[in-house]
Amino acid sequence: MLLCASPRLQRVYELRGFRAHVLGSASALAYPFCSCCAGPLGASLYRGGASLESSLAFVVASPLLNVTTLFLATALLPADFALLRIVGGIALAVFGTWLVALAVRRRPPVLVEAGTAGRGIRWLERLTSFFAFERHLAGRRIDTPTELIAAWLRTTWVIARVAIPMLFIAAAVVGWAAPILTALGGGNTVGTVLFATLVGVLFMIPTWTELAIAVPLIQQGMTGPAAALLLALPAVSLPSLLIYGAAVRDWRVPAVLVIVVVAVSIVAGLLFL
Repeated sequence: MLLCASPRLQRVYELRGFRAHVLGSASALAYPFCSCCAGPLGASLYRGGASLESSLAFVVASPLLNVTTLFLATALLPADFALLRIVGGIALAVFGTWLVALAVRRRPPVLVEAGTAGRGIRWLERLTSFFAFERHLAGRRIDTPTELIAAWLRTTWVIARVAIPMLFIAAAVVGWAAPILTALGGGNTVGTVLFATLVGVLFMIPTWTELAIAVPLIQQGMTGPAAALLLALPAVSLPSLLIYGAAVRDWRVPAVLVIVVVAVSIVAGLLFL
């Protein structure tokens, strides 16, 4: 719907180079999506003609830099943690995705050969076609405000019936993992930072939930794990990585993105120990 609604916005998403990362991140400020929604939407943008640079920036920026999250971060978090969330979010959404695109552009895509690997990726693509939200707008013209609202409502319903069950499951898993985090390693240690980062990049949570998880950790003195979670937990998740990776058909993209998010999150956690 983003691509259909505005020709100007479509031209923005077709940009390449560093400017695409900046504008792709800026376009995500108004969309408070969690990673499990941002991943499928980024995949739909890519399949709809958006460049790797702009769609990848949107995927990371939407959960990290949307206006409501930044407002809540400044209201709920101590000033240094709120600054970390803003600066770290910009670093990952703009410069982190730029590094990812730069790394994968330097070499040709990794082609999947026929056989077991080929069957695996075809199976995954059939699965991720369930998240191809753009197909519900195929052939539809959006020329009037009424048509835009109708398309938005339809797309919202399609996303909600997929995302809400996934979020309930993920929230339960993260809620189970949080007590383990507080007990692991006895407190504010390198081990808890590493564990928090691992949990953060694997699991998805509803938008803003990372703030509710980080605040009690900060109050308990676990500042390092809290800092790592503030970046790793909203930025990516296993479902978003799989869905976006299947769309771009290059598994180096999610792999390098994970490396970048993990590195930045660990550095942030170590700085706050």
